[in-house]
Amino acid sequence: MNNDRYGAGTKVTHNLTGLFGVMEGVFSDLRTGLPQQMIEIHEAMRLLVIVEAKAAIVGEIYARQAPLQELIGGGWLMVAVKDPDSAVIDWFVPRTGFVRWERAGSELPVVNKSAEWYSGHYGHLSPALVRANAVSPEVAHA
Repeated sequence: MNNDRYGAGTKVTHNLTGLFGVMEGVFSDLRTGLPQQMIEIHEAMRLLVIVEAKAAIVGEIYARQAPLQELIGGGWLMVAVKDPDSAVIDWFVPRTGFVRWERAGSELPVVNKSAEWYSGHYGHLSPALVRANAVSPEVAHA
Protein backbone atom coordinates (compact mmCIF):
# COMPACT_ATOMS: atom_id res chain seq x y z
CA MET A 1 0.00 0.00 0.00
CA ASN A 2 1.20 3.50 -0.79
CA ASN A 3 0.78 4.98 2.68
CA ASP A 4 2.05 8.42 1.62
CA ARG A 5 -0.84 8.74 -0.83
CA TYR A 6 -3.62 6.59 0.67
CA GLY A 7 -2.62 6.43 4.33
CA ALA A 8 -3.11 8.87 7.17
CA GLY A 9 0.50 10.00 7.60
CA THR A 10 1.79 10.46 11.12
CA LYS A 11 -0.68 10.16 14.00
CA VAL A 12 1.09 12.88 15.99
CA THR A 13 -0.71 15.74 14.22
CA HIS A 14 -4.13 14.14 13.62
CA ASN A 15 -7.38 16.05 13.95
CA LEU A 16 -10.48 13.84 13.75
CA THR A 17 -12.77 14.96 10.92
CA GLY A 18 -16.38 13.93 10.41
CA LEU A 19 -15.86 10.56 12.14
CA PHE A 20 -14.52 9.11 8.86
CA GLY A 21 -11.01 10.47 8.51
CA VAL A 22 -8.36 12.75 9.90
CA MET A 23 -6.76 15.99 8.84
CA GLU A 24 -3.01 16.14 9.20
CA GLY A 25 -2.16 19.26 11.21
CA VAL A 26 -3.24 22.53 9.65
CA PHE A 27 -2.69 21.33 6.07
CA SER A 28 -6.39 20.42 5.61
CA ASP A 29 -5.66 17.29 3.54
CA LEU A 30 -8.25 14.67 4.47
CA ARG A 31 -6.50 11.35 5.20
CA THR A 32 -8.67 8.22 5.41
CA GLY A 33 -6.10 5.40 5.64
CA LEU A 34 -4.08 3.98 8.50
CA PRO A 35 -1.39 6.02 10.25
CA GLN A 36 2.17 5.15 9.22
CA GLN A 37 2.89 3.91 12.76
CA MET A 38 0.09 1.34 12.50
CA ILE A 39 1.55 -0.39 9.47
CA GLU A 40 5.15 -0.24 10.68
CA ILE A 41 4.72 -2.01 14.01
CA HIS A 42 1.38 -3.83 13.85
CA GLU A 43 0.35 -6.83 11.82
CA ALA A 44 -2.81 -6.18 9.79
CA MET A 45 -5.85 -7.80 11.33
CA ARG A 46 -9.14 -8.83 9.76
CA LEU A 47 -12.50 -9.04 11.52
CA LEU A 48 -13.37 -12.62 12.49
CA VAL A 49 -17.10 -13.35 12.56
CA ILE A 50 -18.21 -16.57 14.24
CA VAL A 51 -21.71 -17.68 13.31
CA GLU A 52 -23.56 -20.39 15.22
CA ALA A 53 -25.44 -22.16 12.44
CA LYS A 54 -25.15 -25.04 10.00
CA ALA A 55 -22.36 -24.45 7.47
CA ALA A 56 -24.68 -25.46 4.62
CA ILE A 57 -27.14 -22.68 5.53
CA VAL A 58 -24.40 -20.05 5.80
CA GLY A 59 -22.99 -21.30 2.48
CA GLU A 60 -26.41 -20.83 0.82
CA ILE A 61 -26.68 -17.27 2.15
CA TYR A 62 -23.12 -16.54 0.96
CA ALA A 63 -23.97 -17.84 -2.53
CA ARG A 64 -26.96 -15.45 -2.82
CA GLN A 65 -25.30 -12.28 -1.52
CA ALA A 66 -22.81 -10.48 -3.78
CA PRO A 67 -21.66 -8.11 -0.97
CA LEU A 68 -20.79 -11.09 1.24
CA GLN A 69 -18.95 -12.73 -1.65
CA GLU A 70 -16.88 -9.58 -2.06
CA LEU A 71 -16.08 -9.21 1.66
CA ILE A 72 -15.64 -12.85 2.65
CA GLY A 73 -14.45 -14.26 -0.68
CA GLY A 74 -12.02 -11.35 -1.06
CA GLY A 75 -10.47 -12.07 2.33
CA TRP A 76 -11.56 -8.76 3.88
CA LEU A 77 -13.61 -10.56 6.50
CA MET A 78 -12.97 -13.99 8.05
CA VAL A 79 -15.89 -16.29 8.85
CA ALA A 80 -16.10 -19.39 11.01
CA VAL A 81 -19.29 -21.39 11.48
CA LYS A 82 -19.90 -23.27 14.74
CA ASP A 83 -22.41 -26.09 14.39
CA PRO A 84 -25.14 -25.56 17.04
CA ASP A 85 -25.48 -29.31 17.63
CA SER A 86 -21.81 -30.21 18.05
CA ALA A 87 -18.33 -28.82 18.68
CA VAL A 88 -17.56 -28.76 14.93
CA ILE A 89 -16.21 -25.50 13.53
CA ASP A 90 -15.86 -24.86 9.80
CA TRP A 91 -13.62 -22.07 8.51
CA PHE A 92 -14.29 -20.26 5.22
CA VAL A 93 -11.31 -20.31 2.86
CA PRO A 94 -11.59 -18.03 -0.20
CA ARG A 95 -11.80 -19.92 -3.53
CA THR A 96 -12.27 -23.18 -1.57
CA GLY A 97 -15.32 -22.77 0.68
CA PHE A 98 -15.85 -24.14 4.17
CA VAL A 99 -13.20 -26.48 5.55
CA ARG A 100 -13.06 -28.19 8.93
CA TRP A 101 -11.03 -26.34 11.55
CA GLU A 102 -8.74 -28.49 13.65
CA ARG A 103 -7.33 -27.19 16.91
CA ALA A 104 -3.54 -27.07 17.10
CA GLY A 105 -2.22 -29.44 19.75
CA SER A 106 0.26 -27.12 21.45
CA GLU A 107 -0.42 -25.30 24.69
CA LEU A 108 0.12 -21.56 25.05
CA PRO A 109 3.33 -20.43 26.75
CA VAL A 110 2.62 -18.84 30.15
CA VAL A 111 4.39 -15.64 31.29
CA ASN A 112 4.02 -13.32 34.29
CA LYS A 113 4.23 -10.09 32.26
CA SER A 114 3.76 -9.39 28.57
CA ALA A 115 7.25 -7.83 28.47
CA GLU A 116 8.68 -11.29 29.21
CA TRP A 117 7.21 -12.48 25.92
CA TYR A 118 7.91 -9.58 23.55
CA SER A 119 11.16 -8.19 24.98
CA GLY A 120 13.96 -8.36 22.42
CA HIS A 121 11.67 -9.40 19.54
CA TYR A 122 10.52 -7.47 16.50
CA GLY A 123 7.86 -8.82 14.22
CA HIS A 124 5.05 -11.33 14.73
CA LEU A 125 4.98 -13.41 17.90
CA SER A 126 2.62 -16.26 18.58
CA PRO A 127 0.14 -15.75 21.46
CA ALA A 128 1.10 -16.29 25.08
CA LEU A 129 -1.00 -16.44 28.23
CA VAL A 130 -0.20 -13.65 30.69
CA ARG A 131 -0.99 -14.72 34.25
CA ALA A 132 -3.57 -12.57 36.00
CA ASN A 133 -2.37 -10.87 39.19
CA ALA A 134 1.18 -12.17 38.84
CA VAL A 135 3.39 -10.71 41.56
CA SER A 136 6.65 -9.27 40.31
CA PRO A 137 9.85 -10.08 42.26
CA GLU A 138 10.19 -6.39 43.22
CA VAL A 139 6.76 -6.39 44.89
CA ALA A 140 7.21 -9.79 46.51
CA HIS A 141 10.35 -8.65 48.33
CA ALA A 142 9.21 -5.11 49.19
